Amino acid sequence: MTPTVVFDCMILLQAMANPVGEAGRCFREVESGSVQLTMSQATRYEAHDVLTREAIR
Repeated sequence: MTPTVVFDCMILLQAMANPVGEAGRCFREVESGSVQLTMSQATRYEAHDVLTREAIR
């Protein structure tokens, strides 16, 4: 059984800002299928909002 993880918006933001850091490593675990990611709809909306801000891009 694949372990399930929950990421908040900050983990996603940190992974985008520094893909070789710890948050990036967590994201690679999801991409490789080692763990299954679960996020709430609210977190998805927040991530979209934050990652599309002009100051962040």
